[in-house]
Amino acid sequence: MLVRHVRVALCVCLLSVLQPIECTTADDNKAFKTTTSMRDNGQPNPRFLKKHSLNSKSLPVEFADAFFPMYTNEGVDTNGDPHLSMESIARNANMRANMTFAGEARYENWSGLFSVKEIRQHLRLYVLNGLSPSPGIARKFDTSDRTNYNTFVSTNLGMNTSLRLRQFKCFMGIKYKIP
Repeated sequence: MLVRHVRVALCVCLLSVLQPIECTTADDNKAFKTTTSMRDNGQPNPRFLKKHSLNSKSLPVEFADAFFPMYTNEGVDTNGDPHLSMESIARNANMRANMTFAGEARYENWSGLFSVKEIRQHLRLYVLNGLSPSPGIARKFDTSDRTNYNTFVSTNLGMNTSLRLRQFKCFMGIKYKIP
């Protein structure tokens, strides 16, 4: 059921296209506006699919791996910097934790540095919360909350999940670099 919803959402994303339209602003400068339209005919880029070994039977997580791989992304931007990967997100979160002396001056019950797998699990938790919202994401671990408790989430994220989630929220951040 969940896989079907994600596939439908992915298909809608692939079908909608942002088309830039050149226009003139109030101060006579050229600018671009974008409009969204549905494709009548089209498909994903076949080279992209072949490069990442994707097809119509690929799982949504395999499509997500193409954009946010676990380890160093092979794609680079115009400056030669690699695109976003789970490894770079984990490195950034751990750097923030080290800079704030987590475990020494802050968070005496610090659980240690984040692993790449742990970062990915927490990001997936936010995706799951978008598909099945809870008033507070920590309620997915609370066994006394019969409505929002999720057995799959609480067993797969391990012990002290609510504490680790608070630490994740504190130190994790992604900023899009404007070229």
